[in-house]
Amino acid sequence: MSESHRRIKSYSFTNYTNNYKNNNITYENQFNTNTLMQFKDDISKKNHHVAPSISSISSFSSQKSNDLNEMLKKYERRKIREKEKKYLEWIKECLEDYGEDDIYIDVENDRLSNILSDGIILAYLIEYLSNRSVGDIYLHPKIRQDKYYNLKKVFYLIKDELFVPAKATEYDVECGDLSAILSLLGQLKDHYHRMDLKEPV
Repeated sequence: MSESHRRIKSYSFTNYTNNYKNNNITYENQFNTNTLMQFKDDISKKNHHVAPSISSISSFSSQKSNDLNEMLKKYERRKIREKEKKYLEWIKECLEDYGEDDIYIDVENDRLSNILSDGIILAYLIEYLSNRSVGDIYLHPKIRQDKYYNLKKVFYLIKDELFVPAKATEYDVECGDLSAILSLLGQLKDHYHRMDLKEPV
């Protein structure tokens, strides 16, 4: 074999070896790049599961806030109902002492906004507390004007007794404003309790 032919073969072998080395380096680099990318994706997925999104946190907080508000509302309604029942019991005791046995008050089920709206029970209550007469009222009011007439007579005596503005109006009682009714009853109870303390024994 000629020397030139041997050189050609040797050159070809050298080129093949170099190409293999170059390809091998390229493959390793590619392998390392893919591995790093896969590792990065795995970390991202794990972090996604570990750390909740902003929207999920916001939704959770909103739900908690709604639950808390609902609990507070239920608590307030329960406290108001307990206060209402205490005043129903107080009115019942006052009317029994006054001798009005015909009027039945169901403390557990009655509502102040219903039983006081026609002015009759409120009239008996203020007569008992003040030992004064309201005057003639409609005992069986059928229409709004008759009920409002009763309330006007009652509030005329209430205002004359309290010496200060009442914490409710005829309209408040007629419309069943529970907050105003509770304030008025509290005012009456406190006023006549103080008056009882001033009376000589």
